[in-house]
Amino acid sequence: MKKFIISLLFYIMCMSVCFAANIGSEQAALSGIQVDATMNYVKKVYGEPERSETSYDSRYGTNTTTWYYGKSVKIHFVEGYDGVNHVDSMTISANNGFATTDGVTVGMNVDILQQIYGEPWLVRDESVYLYKTNGGAKLIFSTKDGIIKTISLTY
Repeated sequence: MKKFIISLLFYIMCMSVCFAANIGSEQAALSGIQVDATMNYVKKVYGEPERSETSYDSRYGTNTTTWYYGKSVKIHFVEGYDGVNHVDSMTISANNGFATTDGVTVGMNVDILQQIYGEPWLVRDESVYLYKTNGGAKLIFSTKDGIIKTISLTY
C-alpha cells in the first residue's frame, strides 16, 4: 500500500509539472499571427514588409524568408512541403502595438506573466520565461531588470 501511495504521489507531481505550465494553443499568437500562418495571411493582415530577406537554410533543407516591419518586428517563414511559406517564428522587440492574445506587450513588468499564464514551463537565468502549448508552439519572454524586452513566438 505504501508503494502505491508513493507511486500515486509521484504520478500526480509529474502530471502537474508536465501539464500545468502549458498554455492554450489560442494563446500562442502575436497580434493575430500564429505559427504556421501563411505568408499570404500575414501580408493580408499587415501589408508588405519594409524589408525582406530570402536564403537557403540547411537546418530546414529549404528556403526561408524573413520579413521586417520597422526595426521591432521580425517574422521568419519556412517553405513547407506544400510549397507555401508558413510562419516559423516571430519576434517583437518594442512596445509597438503588437501584443499576445492576452494583451502582454514589450515594456510590461515580468510579474504580469505569472498572473496571466501561471508558472512558466521553463525559466532560464531569471530573464527568459518560456510557455508552451501541447501543439509545440512556444511564447518566449526575454526580460531585463524585471521588464519584458522581447516576445517571441516559435515552434
